[in-house]
Amino acid sequence: MIARRRSILAIVAGLSALAFAGAACATSDVAIGSVGDDDGTKLGGDGGGSADDAGAVDAGAEASLPPPRACSDQNFCHTPVPAAATLTSVWGDGAGAVWSVSAQGTIYRWDGAEWKVHHELTGAVLTAVWGSGPTDVWVAGSKGLLHGTGASAATLVFVPVADLPGNPDVPLTSLWGSGPDDIWAVGYGQDPSTAALLGRVVHFAGAGGWGELSLGVPREYDWDPDPAVAPMQVFGSASSGAWVHGAWLDDQNNAVAVLFRVAPSATEGVRVPIPEGEDWPPRHRPLTGAGVTDDGTVWLAAVSHSGRHRYIRGNAPYGASDWELLYRPQYESNPHFFWGRSATDTWQVGDFGRLRRWDGAKWTQAVIMVTSAPVKSDLFGAWGTSDEDFWVVGDGIALHKRPKSP
Repeated sequence: MIARRRSILAIVAGLSALAFAGAACATSDVAIGSVGDDDGTKLGGDGGGSADDAGAVDAGAEASLPPPRACSDQNFCHTPVPAAATLTSVWGDGAGAVWSVSAQGTIYRWDGAEWKVHHELTGAVLTAVWGSGPTDVWVAGSKGLLHGTGASAATLVFVPVADLPGNPDVPLTSLWGSGPDDIWAVGYGQDPSTAALLGRVVHFAGAGGWGELSLGVPREYDWDPDPAVAPMQVFGSASSGAWVHGAWLDDQNNAVAVLFRVAPSATEGVRVPIPEGEDWPPRHRPLTGAGVTDDGTVWLAAVSHSGRHRYIRGNAPYGASDWELLYRPQYESNPHFFWGRSATDTWQVGDFGRLRRWDGAKWTQAVIMVTSAPVKSDLFGAWGTSDEDFWVVGDGIALHKRPKSP
């Protein structure tokens, strides 16, 4: 599975120099400030959660069950996924249809009972799906952007967007919007002849059509590194605006993390310094994942160049004093996405079945097992209408967290 995931990322990104390396040795979690982090426990159990979380209990309870169940003890229900499908993103219209896309170039639609193949794009890697409503759905991938419109979800027709600005050879790897007139898509690559980073950030502003936003790290001196940035993910909320994180090559040719914010109604991206911590080696590798909750709380998953993990949490107005640092074990599996409703109700999805909830004090691994074996699939995306009704997708897996029946 690890080799398969790396090959997928290589296809999507074309940036082998930015591959996320593993860590050297494990440590216990260390809390920063007054916020407890996993109660200082080591990792294990269902999907890599803490040893005393519900996943470890669940493993023993389920060991004697004959056939697999459809849903776990916490009502995470496993839906049948087409063979060999690596689902990279998920989004629902709130009216019953849920969409997912795959690294194999397929757009799937959940109709309430099963995942149906809705559209296939030969030779494409699809990486993101988002919509503003049941008949306005967008998909990003290695061949650009697709727009799905029609009379109903079942009859949507997806066609390529032909008038996108920017370098058409740069794939679009991430997608987000706050509404039908505020849609963002970003992508990155690398020039094969010069190894220079390539970036593409496009924005749809309704009647104004599509425009391109330039992001970079300006040179102060002629000998400073290339200002080019490779935008890796766009995420956002109505209150915080759009965020873009990516990679920049410093003066030692190290790929380091950079973060930009486009505030609501703003037209330019402003670089936001990523906190490093006094006891950390300077600068981070490119972030492994990020997200923002409905109330504007920003989460970043960072790894230092020494291999140490930590999460970084930011609150409005996102000044230097508004960010908190939370250390993680060095063997932490990489998070890819954060989703949630508030600062005390956030979900994180990542490698090796990592699905954890933040309650404002600690992270707890969700119980997603339906057999005696832990779930080890890499998880890539999440979307939902509430903390009791949401979807998580990944490598050969699609989980639906449903409210339990009375």
